[in-house]
Amino acid sequence: MTPNERIAEAAWRAVFNQLGGLPTRPGWCLQAVRVIVEDAMSWPSHELYARYLVAGTTRRPGTPEQRLAAARLDPWAADMEASAKQLGWRVPGVERQAGDLVFNHAVAAPIGHVGVLISRDVVLENIDPAFRPGSVHLGHHSLSLTPYAALPWTLVARVPELAV
Repeated sequence: MTPNERIAEAAWRAVFNQLGGLPTRPGWCLQAVRVIVEDAMSWPSHELYARYLVAGTTRRPGTPEQRLAAARLDPWAADMEASAKQLGWRVPGVERQAGDLVFNHAVAAPIGHVGVLISRDVVLENIDPAFRPGSVHLGHHSLSLTPYAALPWTLVARVPELAV
């Protein structure tokens, strides 16, 4: 099974409220994605950050090293997006598939936003329902199903099989 297939499967478990450890409040999109990816990859908690958080967003002050240190203390979706770009995870939007991560660093600036594609055209995201009136709100863990086309995503990223 590929990483994308495992991530999509874990995301579907989240949809059906069968995945533990998800944040219960809106606004914790990166934490929700982290839990889904780590469950899919059978990694311990926070392993996604340990393996792949390699850049802090330029919206953080200081040198690249200082931004990364700040990101490790309080990771933002924009930091994970910057890391995914640096690691070469970018996938053309037309090649997106279930299990890919979708980012928009401009949403909720400077923090950004991230979700998981559960199909080519549907994003599972942790979001306040007030920000997604047209989405399907699942009623648990602040999760919503949103059409991919509803937002201008700034990055589609694919988690690799092996650590970099």
